[in-house]
Amino acid sequence: MRRRRNNQPSIGALWRTFQDHAAVYYRKPCGRPTGEASNLADAFRVVLELYAETPASAFTVAALRRCRDTLIDLELSRSTINARINRIRRVFTWAVSMELVPPHVLQSLRSLPALRRGRSDARESHPVLPVSWDTVTATLSQLHDPTKGIVETLWWTGMRVSEALGMRPLDLQMKGDVWLYVPKEHKTEHLGHQRVIPLGPQAQAVVNRCLRGIESLLFPDEHTRVFEFPNGRCHTPKSLRQAVQRAAARAGVPLWTPLQLRHAAATRLRAEVGLEAARVVLGHSSPATTEIYAEIDRNKARSLMLRYG
Repeated sequence: MRRRRNNQPSIGALWRTFQDHAAVYYRKPCGRPTGEASNLADAFRVVLELYAETPASAFTVAALRRCRDTLIDLELSRSTINARINRIRRVFTWAVSMELVPPHVLQSLRSLPALRRGRSDARESHPVLPVSWDTVTATLSQLHDPTKGIVETLWWTGMRVSEALGMRPLDLQMKGDVWLYVPKEHKTEHLGHQRVIPLGPQAQAVVNRCLRGIESLLFPDEHTRVFEFPNGRCHTPKSLRQAVQRAAARAGVPLWTPLQLRHAAATRLRAEVGLEAARVVLGHSSPATTEIYAEIDRNKARSLMLRYG
């Protein structure tokens, strides 16, 4: 690592060392990289553009505020800017733990408050709205399996995109009126939570149509080969979004994203059965939820998806 006076690295050198750490640290238990290393790189880019040659020990709250002002000028949303500033601070938290910069640097950076709604020049992000079934149907007419199967599965189940991309027959309990999908990887696995997703008749029909080898992915992307799992290749969330938007453009309907399918499912479930039941199906956590009620929740989810999934 290139170091400055008093054995202190430049910010550019500090970042290169952190990247080596991130490449190893930000991985799922199976060894597959998460998207966090890329998110950190996006966040730290503005720091490198402004201060790459600056000693890391000289990076102050004033410098961090200048980085934030630059992000505001780039018209990023307030929530995105806050998230990026927090990730920049995380890099310096690691640097302090490795004794690469003195603790007072991090203490200074922590003094910068988050941007508040209506109290800054940062724009607010647009809410993610549910997509209509008519729009989805038109888009599906321009898609073929396995991409079509992913979209249909997301509509009927409300599962997260990452959960659908990793589906394998091996992870399905195909018994009874409602099947259960236990993802090998999911958003809250690092917290020790288990995710169980019920599949009703509509979703089961999609699975049966796309069924292949028990360890193979249900929805491999055999054309673009953009991401490789141990048992096949599949879309990334980005490539799926691009495929859906190209299909929507061909169908002549407004562009939409796969995330809107989850919002559509949440809207349907909330309208039909209430907020708490929708939370159970969608896998949202709540401070009031305990493992004692886990089986009760799953039975609720099974009943709901028999009717609506």
